[in-house]
Amino acid sequence: MKPELLDHAPPGNTAVCNLRGWITSEIFLTWFKNFIKFSGATPTNHVLLLLDGHVSHTQNLEVIDLARENGVIILCFPPHCTHKMQLVDVAFMKPLSTYYDHAVIGWLRSHLGHVVTVFQISEIFGNAYVQAATMSTANNGFRKCGIWPYNHNNFTDSDFISAEATNIQNIADSSKVKQQRVSEAEGLQPGAVPCLSLTTTVTTVSSTATITSHTETLATEPEVTTTSSTPPRTELIAEC
Repeated sequence: MKPELLDHAPPGNTAVCNLRGWITSEIFLTWFKNFIKFSGATPTNHVLLLLDGHVSHTQNLEVIDLARENGVIILCFPPHCTHKMQLVDVAFMKPLSTYYDHAVIGWLRSHLGHVVTVFQISEIFGNAYVQAATMSTANNGFRKCGIWPYNHNNFTDSDFISAEATNIQNIADSSKVKQQRVSEAEGLQPGAVPCLSLTTTVTTVSSTATITSHTETLATEPEVTTTSSTPPRTELIAEC
């Protein structure tokens, strides 16, 4: 990575690159080593680290071993809770994004005719970061997440309303529907098969070339059929 990419970056930063642009176990290990250094965690001075359940956090044996050796207690949030419990999402990202937008606008105004490239990102981000990363923002985040002061009522019933759309129907209700269908089926006569109403027109032609028509309507509930060893008798509708 080119050193100029980090010009005017926040002090004490560490930068790594990834072709996919996403967190990996190796990148998180690098971050975790810096976390131990800056947090002052030791076997006698334990530090609590709250994380989401990404595999780079939860399935990283090197990180787990380092945490045990240095007194870092790792606690992962339950799935789909970070929007309410992860401090970075709740309290930090919005002001950081706002300050970053302002920093971009300010840079463009002071560099007329130029565009922001990857070589200006560190400077612009650094200006936004030092404004967003304040003690008051951190305290507000812990409070809103219910972590400190502890608030076990941080989640309300309204937070789970969206899940109602995917709730499985109650077993008792399902049994009633099944019993109703069985009762309807038992109400049919033996051998009867439900059918649609069908109307057909039969045309007869006599030997005198007289053409007549009449309409027959089939029953919506067919009569009981019986099994017979002799083939059914065929009746002619018309005689030509």
